[in-house]
Amino acid sequence: MLRRLHASLPHWHRAVRRRRRLLSVLLAAVMIALLAPGLLPASAHTRSVVVAARDLDAGTVLDSQDLRSVEVSEALAPEDSTSTTEDLKGMRLSTALGKGTVLAPGRLRADSEAPDLTGLAVIAVPVEPALVPRLGIGDSLALITSTEAPGRTRRIDATVVEVPESSAGSRALGGTPQVGGQDVLVAIDTDETGDVAQAVREGWLQSALVF
Repeated sequence: MLRRLHASLPHWHRAVRRRRRLLSVLLAAVMIALLAPGLLPASAHTRSVVVAARDLDAGTVLDSQDLRSVEVSEALAPEDSTSTTEDLKGMRLSTALGKGTVLAPGRLRADSEAPDLTGLAVIAVPVEPALVPRLGIGDSLALITSTEAPGRTRRIDATVVEVPESSAGSRALGGTPQVGGQDVLVAIDTDETGDVAQAVREGWLQSALVF
């Protein structure tokens, strides 16, 4: 066996010399295939995410026709995004979303988590624009209103029912425009509707998100 191998060495040596250019090209191709992914800039790496397949209204319960998967740069993909449409089916949108917006399970609520409105009254209240993106259906709000006693305030508990896409500067309850505020639908005890309506009209209402 060793003699036969030794005898064939000159033949293999001549074959390698004749094809060394081809072998060099193949070796270079293999090295590039192995090293190229690590040499690419971060922006060249992509990731599959689920986006809105069309414009969606607030309160929409997501179905397969509302979702699609696309490839985006990893730098643009939210950390809590998902690549599976099944993870989002049955979830309810708390705000309206435009076509192509990336969706994430952690920012949505299951339809079964929609608040129970039995015995409650739904009313629109102006909420500071900086707070609105943090709101979701079912979240608890503390509505802070003024009182007849100077320097004293009153808290009224409310539950978020719907967060419209945009209503900054709109009229709440037929009163004066709420400059810088965005109207949000909330559910409150029926006995509190008069006080909240008066506070909105007079502009003495502040909202706070309760965790």
